[in-house]
Amino acid sequence: MRVGGVIVPNGEPMSDWRVTDPLVAAAVKAGGLLSNVMPQGMMTPARILDETVSGNQKSITEQDLTPEQLKFLKDLIANKEEYAKKTETPSGAINYEDYKRYAEQLPEGQRVFNKTPGLLSVLDPYGQMQTTLGQFRYTNGKDGINIRDVYDFNNLQSQAGAMETALGMYGAVRDYAGRQVPEGAGRPVNINLLSETPQSTKKKKSLLD
Repeated sequence: MRVGGVIVPNGEPMSDWRVTDPLVAAAVKAGGLLSNVMPQGMMTPARILDETVSGNQKSITEQDLTPEQLKFLKDLIANKEEYAKKTETPSGAINYEDYKRYAEQLPEGQRVFNKTPGLLSVLDPYGQMQTTLGQFRYTNGKDGINIRDVYDFNNLQSQAGAMETALGMYGAVRDYAGRQVPEGAGRPVNINLLSETPQSTKKKKSLLD
């Protein structure tokens, strides 16, 4: 059966099996708590979402990211700059096509787990940043690379649960985030890629590090 362009398993009504908001909220909270014991990079998306949903309005800076994530952002932007120069197209902004283009040029041994956002995105800096920052603007000047944006989400309510259907729990979280942190209601993003003093180097070491 197809509902809103998406096939529903066994033809069951969407309301009988879709992931509910209380379950998603509990999963987001659990992810935030796990950031204290799991490797820092894996839990960055869940930690920042949990903080934001809980009312944190402080700017997201380089101190919220790991050295690996900061390096990835530099590499992603460098790849965009090279592409823009080669194709004579504008630079200064990263979109999802830029993530995909970056992933496709990686050598065999460095392939990413998920080119598109999903649950496996937590396993590498590519997915962690794709599901945390997503699309963003940047400037490249004398003081280094500066990312200036707002941490918020498109509202997917109009898709009537299509994200849960297509992408499982990740889709449910993404749909939930779009309603809890809608466009214009998020946190500032102010990341300087030269001032690298990641929070993870200040915190107590993870139990799994």
